[in-house]
Amino acid sequence: MAEPYEMWADEYQGLGYDLQAAIDKYKADMLAHAKTIGLAAPTTYGLVEIIVKYHDGLFVLVADPPPLEKQPLPTDPKYYKTKADQKTIVAKAVKEEAILKAQAEKEARQAKQAEKEARQAK
Repeated sequence: MAEPYEMWADEYQGLGYDLQAAIDKYKADMLAHAKTIGLAAPTTYGLVEIIVKYHDGLFVLVADPPPLEKQPLPTDPKYYKTKADQKTIVAKAVKEEAILKAQAEKEARQAKQAEKEARQAK
């Protein structure tokens, strides 16, 4: 038996469709297709195909990953073997900083939306 597909709760909520219903429909379509000749196989969302074909249609929700923590770059020049190493490490730090900024912006948008919904509920 295949292992279930692990999906973050945040990822699941952002799909925009009912995943279980899509999986059930795709499985039924594939069973019906097995009885046909010369017809194209059914298609669906890529994620649904992966879950059905490689995980027997099973998925589980797992906790969202912890937020990245910013770690200071080493300042000792002896740490870097080459200039390329230094560039790679700096590029990685810039990428992590961009991810942290995006997470902060997302949290700010969510807080603003929650605030707006709270005001509308009054």
